Amino acid sequence: MHKVLLISDKKSTPPLFKALSIEFRNRLVFGEVRKSDSTSSEVISSLNVTTFPTILVLSKEWKGEAVKYEGTYNNRNVNNIGASK
Repeated sequence: MHKVLLISDKKSTPPLFKALSIEFRNRLVFGEVRKSDSTSSEVISSLNVTTFPTILVLSKEWKGEAVKYEGTYNNRNVNNIGASK
């Protein structure tokens, strides 16, 4: 399954991300990295993330490259991540 990774500087998971993880639970794997976590800096730098929030889509056969979601963070646009996978 493809993986959707939210990298955020917030302390809690946004409701939209929670809703998407439920809606696509059998088609996508969702994960979250918080900038404030002590172990996250290595992950964030290895994925070349410089702005927050960032949503990355990782393929089933992930080999170190991720596709950055560039759209507006709203239900209609982010929902397209799951629809296209």
